[in-house]
Amino acid sequence: MPGMPVSSYCIFNWRMILAGVTTGLIASLLILVWLVPAIGAALVPTVYGFQQIAPSIYAENSLTGQQQTKLLHQIDQARMMVKTTFGDRTAAPLWLICQSQSCKQRLKGKTAKARVYGWHLVHVSPDGVSLTILAHELAHIELHKRLGPWRYWQEDFPAWLDEGIAILTSRDSRYLKIAYDQSLQCRSDLKNKVTIATPLPKTRRAWLKQAGAKDQPLYAMAACKTLLILGQRNQSVTDFLQTSLHSP
Repeated sequence: MPGMPVSSYCIFNWRMILAGVTTGLIASLLILVWLVPAIGAALVPTVYGFQQIAPSIYAENSLTGQQQTKLLHQIDQARMMVKTTFGDRTAAPLWLICQSQSCKQRLKGKTAKARVYGWHLVHVSPDGVSLTILAHELAHIELHKRLGPWRYWQEDFPAWLDEGIAILTSRDSRYLKIAYDQSLQCRSDLKNKVTIATPLPKTRRAWLKQAGAKDQPLYAMAACKTLLILGQRNQSVTDFLQTSLHSP
């Protein structure tokens, strides 16, 4: 600018650049929160109608004290199930638990009973408040944390195996047969239909697309294929994870 000292001009330019960058970041954050409301709720839970009931656990304000106690007990049980599978727990996600359909809709839960975001956040819908679902989602979180940012975003770990591990961890009887001795087995209707070579979706996008089609029991197939691989290797889930997660 004419008549402005060089030093003042440089400072002016830097301020303009900084203001532009700040504005861009704020705009990006607002767009992200609009697209994924659960992220906004994680940043300011009380604004979205949540109250803290334990460290990193937020539930909808309408939950009674008795309901809160039951929920916390279920989360503790889910943590123990994950610890049994993984050996210990390294992830400490933020929980957002909805009790009403309006809460679920605000966070754009759609048809999902629960959903995880990376290894940081678990959003649970009203119909997802059960030990099985909580353990399933927490297993995803733990696995994603252990994979690390690079392997997670590169989708180095197949989506079907991610789901298979979560199903085995949660001992979900919808997708598994639980024998009298409490061992896990493939569902009877899949024993001759699923093999180690059965192709299943590898990426999260492909998994969501095929799972939404509902023309095949995809979750049960993932659990069965995971069990077959464990049987072939003669490994427990814990041993398999230790080997897989430490491989380059």
